[in-house]
Amino acid sequence: AGESFAQSKTVKPTNNWTIAGSSNIYYVDLNAGDNRRNGGWMYNVNMNSSYTLGKGITAQFNGGFNSRRVQLLGSFAAFSYHTLAFKKELFDKKGGISLGMDNPFRRSMRMRNDVDVVGTEDARGYTQQIRINNYNRGFRVSFDYRFGKMDQQRAPKRKKSIRNDDAKQGDGNGVN
Repeated sequence: AGESFAQSKTVKPTNNWTIAGSSNIYYVDLNAGDNRRNGGWMYNVNMNSSYTLGKGITAQFNGGFNSRRVQLLGSFAAFSYHTLAFKKELFDKKGGISLGMDNPFRRSMRMRNDVDVVGTEDARGYTQQIRINNYNRGFRVSFDYRFGKMDQQRAPKRKKSIRNDDAKQGDGNGVN
């Protein structure tokens, strides 16, 4: 249970450049019912941008940040990501080839996961600290091709007409 707020926005600074982003902020209240409870604000921010260079070539950027994640017994580390890609359209815009790089400006992502369990009358408490060094730099090549045109099927339009069969005819309540 908690509050949640979301926002998204797209702008075109020039005809060739599109920037879009979104953000969410929310409060999490976790309660196990046996004296285990944790809560806090969490948020994420995402952005993507594309720029048309001409001759069917587009440069693309995508990135984001997620705050620490509240868990019942502690929190999980915040993390971020970014990708860069270049795409060349082929076959009269029916396909394309892309070259992409995931997190090219960061060798690895260091994360912390801390858990504190408070002792009770029946059990001892403990602390757990996990350190992760995530090597997530990557390079990729992808190819796409669209074989046909997908049209969203609409229900047939109904003819609109007014039919008034119960209209009063003359003075005799429909009787002549």
